[in-house]
Amino acid sequence: MPFADAAGLLQAWEDASPLPMPERALRLAAVANEQAPLDDITHWTVRRRDAALFDVRLRHFGRFADGLVPCPHCGEPLEMRLDLLQLRCAPHADDEQPRQLQVGDVAITWRLPTAADLMVAAAEDDERLARARLLACCVASAMRGGDALDVQHVLAHEPVIGERVADAIAAEHGDVPTSLAIECPACGRAAEVPFAIETFLWREVDAWARRTLQEVHALARAYGWSEHDILALSPARRRLYLEMAAPA
Repeated sequence: MPFADAAGLLQAWEDASPLPMPERALRLAAVANEQAPLDDITHWTVRRRDAALFDVRLRHFGRFADGLVPCPHCGEPLEMRLDLLQLRCAPHADDEQPRQLQVGDVAITWRLPTAADLMVAAAEDDERLARARLLACCVASAMRGGDALDVQHVLAHEPVIGERVADAIAAEHGDVPTSLAIECPACGRAAEVPFAIETFLWREVDAWARRTLQEVHALARAYGWSEHDILALSPARRRLYLEMAAPA
């Protein structure tokens, strides 16, 4: 990993560590889009943000990821190889355009959720309230017979409208991976396991950052080098220096 990449990713990890997951995802997405202000990324659609997170993963850690997933039915650990390039979602040209939906005699104007909307929803501990807040963010207007309705009131008292909007959002996000299909050789049953690129990538970045800082610490003690100098080394050269510095 080039120095600028390593230093930038370490800085993003440090900045994001004390934050909740939706804000961590923003900091990581910014790594792939260094020219975009963080405020702009906040208003990206979730699909665009996730595409940036996949790009960070592909750039820093490669296309494939191997791991173990417990079978939801029998608990048997299953080996998995993920192709992150194949899983990557791509933003659509019309993602930021408003959508129209007719539910009975109510005309709804809505939009796809943004990273900012996820942060609003994440502030709620109750899953039902979080869903309601997310829908309220996404519904721009509701009209009945030419008269404007109060969106909050409509969503609270006409639940079918919220359900239809949620269904429409899910349909639009059909290419955003939220689960992985598995088949257990031990029990022979198929299942879906949850997948979220922001959680997956954060775990990888967190583990990488801690390993990297341990290497920096060891090499700084052994050779007196600065963090800047150590990060400028390629991973292969860093490993060789660590081997040479290890006690005989």
